[in-house]
Amino acid sequence: MIIRDINVNMALVTSKGIEFNGKIFTNGQMIKHQWFELARRSGDWTIPVLHCPEDPEHLILLDTGGFEIAISVETPKDIPAEILESYYQALNSLKERMRDPYRI
Repeated sequence: MIIRDINVNMALVTSKGIEFNGKIFTNGQMIKHQWFELARRSGDWTIPVLHCPEDPEHLILLDTGGFEIAISVETPKDIPAEILESYYQALNSLKERMRDPYRI
């Protein structure tokens, strides 16, 4: 693939992933460093991203060691918001219990 244009924009880090252009993005480093858990506890924040309009499924993130690629993850449109929110809460609870297995 030949990339002709790369644009710089701001994206929002949320508890569900990085929100940009109506899509949600993620990658392993963000999960490893618990960005989404931090956004859930402390609130959303913005980050600069590079993107190519010809490839809307990927974002390029600047990192101290180089670049990271974030991929678009599909969010189901036909699931009611309250069920989806319950799912995210249960997932976050499981993550917390995995970090501290002796917590009750």
